[in-house]
Amino acid sequence: MNQSPVQFARDFAKLKSDLARSPVPDHMLLALMTFWPRFETVLMEPAFRSYVDEYLPLLLHCTSAESLFDFSIAELTALKDALARLQVWTKGKPIDEQVAQKARLVTFRLVTVLLYVGSIEGALPLVASLAGERRVPKFDSARLEGLGSFEALRMLADDIIATSPAVGRILRDIFERWEAERGCVYHDRIWCLFVEKSERGRVERGRLKALHGTVEAFRREDEEDIVSFDNQIRTPNDPFVGVAYNALEAVRAVLGSAGVGWRKDRRALRAFLSIPDSRQTFTGDSIGLAVGLVSYTQLLKPYVMRQERFIASEAAVTGGVDARGRLVAVNESTLACKVERAFFSPVKYLVLPEGNLAEAKRCVDKLKRSFPRRRLRLIGAKWLDEVVENRNIVRSEKVCMGTYVTRTAIKYSRATKVQVPLLMALLAIAFLLYADHFPKLWPQSMWFDWNPDTIDIRSERLVARNSGGHVLWELDVVGLVPYNIDTAYSRSIVKDFDADGRNEGLLLFSPEDYQTDSSFCALIKVGHDGSV
Repeated sequence: MNQSPVQFARDFAKLKSDLARSPVPDHMLLALMTFWPRFETVLMEPAFRSYVDEYLPLLLHCTSAESLFDFSIAELTALKDALARLQVWTKGKPIDEQVAQKARLVTFRLVTVLLYVGSIEGALPLVASLAGERRVPKFDSARLEGLGSFEALRMLADDIIATSPAVGRILRDIFERWEAERGCVYHDRIWCLFVEKSERGRVERGRLKALHGTVEAFRREDEEDIVSFDNQIRTPNDPFVGVAYNALEAVRAVLGSAGVGWRKDRRALRAFLSIPDSRQTFTGDSIGLAVGLVSYTQLLKPYVMRQERFIASEAAVTGGVDARGRLVAVNESTLACKVERAFFSPVKYLVLPEGNLAEAKRCVDKLKRSFPRRRLRLIGAKWLDEVVENRNIVRSEKVCMGTYVTRTAIKYSRATKVQVPLLMALLAIAFLLYADHFPKLWPQSMWFDWNPDTIDIRSERLVARNSGGHVLWELDVVGLVPYNIDTAYSRSIVKDFDADGRNEGLLLFSPEDYQTDSSFCALIKVGHDGSV
């Protein structure tokens, strides 16, 4: 189709204006994809070469793991097809490798989402293309009968890795990441579901975001509760965070009747909340339940001795809460988008007010007609304390004996009847029991070897061990390098580089080829104590 250069110039100028007005990564990427059908028709025409030189860098820059996180299967498929078309056009050009890297990133994300919902038939051809296999591996679908998507992926990876190692390794990598995420628990983080609306108020997409929170209690009773969001104090009439004041009041009542040492009279609370890496503006009171759960685990922590309470990372929540602790139903016009976003994610449980439960079940049943292997479990509740007592959501983790005895000694040291020698003996016994299992506790001058002998490079952590195989320290890779590392092509050298009698590590990181540009790398020196 022939296009007028003048009209195309006007439309392209409007596109750039739209990108500047809404700098949210996935908004920019969606705007570029909306313009793609027009751009594709002029891709080969020399008269439009200057526009091609502007469009391509924008598209590649906006295609990132962050911008793809809330993309639907249809949006990911459209972007994958567009990048495949660009790969044909850029073949042999300097930008060819960068386009290929972005295409792999999008394909990997699409495969991951398909496997979340158990669409093995749709994901396997894409995995074969990522692995460079011409033929799609065969699998026995009868063996997967009746399994959920998580269990089906586990069995599929185990079956295929013997006949097609490259495909099996990718499947196992996705499964291990999923398994690790499901096993995480947090004191200060919870998955929340929101909706994003257009300027006209029309619901456009669901958002899955991690709410982080720190909540503190103060002895002074003449102060008022304070809620801070993104380092700004918010008032109770705030259209989004104002419901947090109700959540604090509700948690105060739950803890007052829990028998964990919480005083029944009023104590001032301060909540510091944030949604990291979020550039959207949210409204509505659906954050209330999430704030209540984070506040509960934060405030309960000092009073629990033999167990700690954590929020499961495989749960997502939505819903408001009033000051008495009753859960407030969300607008059902937005519920379908939230349920759909949770459905196409790794979460196992969706917690919501009981008033939304029936509609949520209808939404899930509709989605399961297309993806029957997906097992999203809905948990409806009327009151906050019902959610708190649900061990699928707020889990108890046992604390080691040393931690328990130390806490107990500190608690009873405030009592006048307990003598210091008894406390010291109690602590000494706890230390001996604990050090028997953890030799690192012994002083350096005694039996434990503190000198690093090896440094293992994993997907997200560095682990240093001594000659006896004991862990000396662990270090997060996240923050050290701006990408996910490829452990197959990353190396470590451990020796005494500065002749001080202690070993240091020299680490060479290489990126995962489907995550980032392969021209980036990092060389880092780590001291014997984990200092970088």
